[in-house]
Formats: sequence, structure tokens, C-alpha cells
Amino acid sequence: MLVISDGEFLPRLYRLANSLHKNFPSARLHAYLVNVSSTQVERLRQIHPKSEVTLVEAELNDREIKLGMDGITKFTEKAGFCVNLRASAIHKLLLEGREVVLFMDADCIVRKSLAGLAAMMADHDILIHQRPTMPDYMRVCAAVIAVRRTAASIGFFEKLMRRIDQIGNRLFFADQLAFHQVATDPETDIAIAHLPTPYIDWDFHPDSFIWTGKGQRKFNNETYLLEEQSYNVSPQGDD
Repeated sequence: MLVISDGEFLPRLYRLANSLHKNFPSARLHAYLVNVSSTQVERLRQIHPKSEVTLVEAELNDREIKLGMDGITKFTEKAGFCVNLRASAIHKLLLEGREVVLFMDADCIVRKSLAGLAAMMADHDILIHQRPTMPDYMRVCAAVIAVRRTAASIGFFEKLMRRIDQIGNRLFFADQLAFHQVATDPETDIAIAHLPTPYIDWDFHPDSFIWTGKGQRKFNNETYLLEEQSYNVSPQGDD
């Protein structure tokens, strides 16, 4: 499993790691940590021992507020960098030989075993939640992406990274817009299937496998916040 976090989101990453350790402990967690000190890495391994870390250093503005493509979502250069990093991070893990890469936003909560995803991936290269009636930059929701290592998926992510760079790799929604454009390119040969709601649930149904704190829900949805509290851990390791 792959997660990207900066220092601000580390407490959420710790809770996600704790939910993974309790509900799907066999999974290996690979964390890309942006501008995070190496001293904070050990805490992640204490929470979920099967953790690997890649430290990323980048000069990023985290104060200037910009608006996303929807004209509503506020983001900083740092946030834009982190969301667009997932394409290259997935690609790198595929090149390293990981047979299946499951990306999740750091505000996700794993609530059950995810072993069933393997069967869902058998005939597909990528599973991603699709929203065909939404604008192009929201036609997919990239909060959770499952990728099987194939020549097609590796080639797809190479094209995706190039397209993100063309659009702007520090712009919010750039990766989702790029994904839609590359996926619908007649020259793209890729088997993409819909990731069903129980694996990317922002309405917080009790039987879902993964909840995601999409948008402001991570701050103001009582059901999500209560679930999140159940996986609280101390940042210092004295829990």
C-alpha cells in the first residue's frame, strides 16, 4: 500500500497505519514523506512494522492560497505537489517489481481486510472510482487507486506523469484531469475498471472497507471523526 504525507498530515498517516495494522496486518505500507525528518520515520514503523519509507525533499510554498480548477477548493503549492506525486510514486513501485500497488490518501481509514481486491484486479490493470457525469478534472476520484503490474500499467503511468507535467505538477486536480485525458486517448491500451464505493466511501456506510475523508469531511463529519478517533496513536509513541 502506498501513502503520501507531509508533516501536517503525519497524524492522519499514523491513524491510517494503525487501521491497516489492525484490519489488514499482512499488507506492506510504503510511505512517501515530503519534507519530513528522518526522526519521525521510526514512529511509523512502531505503529505498522511492515512499513517502508521514501523521504522526499522539495522547496514548497505552504502559505500562498490558490483555488483549484473548480474555483472552490483551496490549496497550496505544497498540497498540489503532494497530490501529483502519487503518479510517479506508483510508477516507481511498479518498476521495482511490486505486483499490486494500492494507493490511498492519508485521510483514508482501512476498516476491513482488503484481500478481496486481488480477485477484482485479475482482469484489469487499474481500478479507480469513475464519475462519468462530472467535469473532466473530476471524472475519476484518485483518493484510492489499485494498480496491477503489467506492461500496460507501467506505460500508462509513464504517459500520465508526462501529462501531469504538461498541465502543471503543482496544480490541484491536475493528476485527475491528466488521468482522464490519458485514459481516453485512442492510443492508450489499458484495462481500467470502476472501483466500487465500498472501497472509497466518503458517505461512511458501516459495511464499507475503506472510508476516505474527502474534502471537508475529515474536519466536520461526526461519523468519520468518531471512527478516526478509534485509531488514534500518540505521535511520541507512549500509547
